[in-house]
Amino acid sequence: MQIKKSLVRILPALLAILFSLIATAVISYVAMATPIGPWMEMTLVLIGTIIFRVCAHQIALATQMRSLAFATAAGGIGGAVAMACAFSFPTLYFLDPQLFNAWMVKPFYFSAILAGLILAAGSFGFLIAHHWRNRFLTDESMIFPIGQMVYNMIAIQNQFGKAVQLAIGAATAVVYSIIQSFLGIIPARLTLLPTLNWNIFSIPHVAARTDMLPMFWAIGFTTGHVIAIPLLIAVITKLALVDPLHELFFLHLSHTDYVLAFGAGMAIQGALLGLIDLPKILRDTYKKFCALFTSKSSETHNEKNFSFSKRSFALLIPAAAFLTYFRFSIPAQLYLTSFTVICAYQLLIIAGKLGIAPLGRFATFVMLPGLLIFGFSAVQITLLAAFVEISCIVAVDILFGQKVAQLGSLSRTSMMHYQWIGLFISALTIGTIFWLLISHFELGSPELIASRAQSRAVLIQAFNFDYIVMLLGFLFGYSLKFVGINATLVFGGLLMGLDTSLMLVAGGLSTYLVKNKEEHYPFWSGVYATNSLWIFLRMLF
Repeated sequence: MQIKKSLVRILPALLAILFSLIATAVISYVAMATPIGPWMEMTLVLIGTIIFRVCAHQIALATQMRSLAFATAAGGIGGAVAMACAFSFPTLYFLDPQLFNAWMVKPFYFSAILAGLILAAGSFGFLIAHHWRNRFLTDESMIFPIGQMVYNMIAIQNQFGKAVQLAIGAATAVVYSIIQSFLGIIPARLTLLPTLNWNIFSIPHVAARTDMLPMFWAIGFTTGHVIAIPLLIAVITKLALVDPLHELFFLHLSHTDYVLAFGAGMAIQGALLGLIDLPKILRDTYKKFCALFTSKSSETHNEKNFSFSKRSFALLIPAAAFLTYFRFSIPAQLYLTSFTVICAYQLLIIAGKLGIAPLGRFATFVMLPGLLIFGFSAVQITLLAAFVEISCIVAVDILFGQKVAQLGSLSRTSMMHYQWIGLFISALTIGTIFWLLISHFELGSPELIASRAQSRAVLIQAFNFDYIVMLLGFLFGYSLKFVGINATLVFGGLLMGLDTSLMLVAGGLSTYLVKNKEEHYPFWSGVYATNSLWIFLRMLF
């Protein structure tokens, strides 16, 4: 009986640590290998359901649900932080590869920088979430869909059936990987496109790595047409437009410089459209701030301000110390933190209603004016973008977890304690994970393309590229706006190898072969998580 009580007490914390490790490792790789960063919470719920049914079925159902909710929230923070870091931190490699590689030869220093960044930006995200959680959680229009989905998955009675599907998917991925890696039955590479030449048009020989096929197919299936259509357009554009134009008019440029210049034009187009919305965002945010504070009585307002000031001071110390270490001036720090608050507020509204968080757009809002005003270095601009993205996604993911606590009548304070566990585990481990991934695959390679970071880097370096090619990219990016296609994903497809794009497209289009693709999500989630971990473990051993 005493052992059972001890298990009940420590199991949520152990599960939170495990989930944080899994989410950090998987999302770190996926977000650098593809232009997307999926939420990990639903997969973690299914994994937790299997663990409880197999290893801890004697624990009361209510206790299982409570433990699963806390552990999933912790893992969600780990995955969110990994996604933000994977989207932003590799930017330094494309801006200043010599400095980035100098950090890489010092693994402990490299890990310390990432840990400090996560603790600084993450603490600021916690501060934002703490200050506004009552405001958003009491607003009935803010449903926070991811939090709703997690709660429903934990609460429904037939959850074990989906967990079994996930287990089957995981087992399938393991069997496939063993056969592919050790038995030699499946070839190392699979031909997707044969070589074909016709006048100025050509299709190169495209062969995909079969060890990665399950993961990319699973990602394509779970994201569906959202990623399949933009990447298919990227493949067609590359073969029918981008490469032929290079052959006809721009052979004086290397293919890499040409594609980056084309992408820089697309990035500028997207940034300009985003900046057009900036005055409206600032105006709307100012009005909402005024309405928020004037609606409170002075007594309650003063009490909340006093409570906020005591807590905020401690949470601001890591951010101030980190930014000062990297020589951000006091005005630059005030600029960065102020605009991060504005961006986080807008992202909380978007995530609260739609369940999505377009990080890149808001990081660009802060990055471009800051670059012009303060003349940031490559390190500073990288850390600025990372700070904005980490703070904002942490604030968003905290409120997803707080929504689960609200729906499940759980302690909001306990929920936030477990979310702190997720932040600390991610901060302690992500440096090692990034170092292993980058050392094994190399940034910018087809296996670790880091397209989001490359997109930001080419935007910063736009003045170094051929202006005519940039104009072509600008016009192409603008044309995508009229057909409702995500230009960032298309640019990611242009940067990625054709093999990776085609695997993702095949997975996405395969959803049209089933009547209800949501019924198959657990299976493919198991394939995706297991194959990602398999690849990561192969690097270790």
